[in-house]
Amino acid sequence: MRTRVLLALDRPLTPGELRKTLKTSYSQLSDVLRLLRIHQLVECLNDEAVVGRLYQRTEAGDSVASELRLRQRVKSAAESEEPEGIEGRLRDPNSSR
Repeated sequence: MRTRVLLALDRPLTPGELRKTLKTSYSQLSDVLRLLRIHQLVECLNDEAVVGRLYQRTEAGDSVASELRLRQRVKSAAESEEPEGIEGRLRDPNSSR
C-alpha cells in the first residue's frame, strides 16, 4: 500500500482523491500517509487545514518513487520474456530440444 500511495502522488492530492484512486479506506490511507510523513517521503502542503489537506512527495519521496518505477519496469520486462523455467536451465546442453 505504501508503494501505491507514493507512486500515486505525481501531483498534490487530498486523501479523498487518493482513496478513490487507490480504492482503499480512509483509516488505511491515513496510517500510510502518517508513516510516509515520518520517513519524510511525503509532506502536507496545508497542515493547518482540517479538511482538504494536500499531500505531495518530497524530494526523497521522488527519488524512492523513481527507484520503484524502475524496479517495476525491470520486473515487467523480465516477466514478458519467455522463461525457460528450471527444466530448461537443467537440460543437458548436448541434447536436442
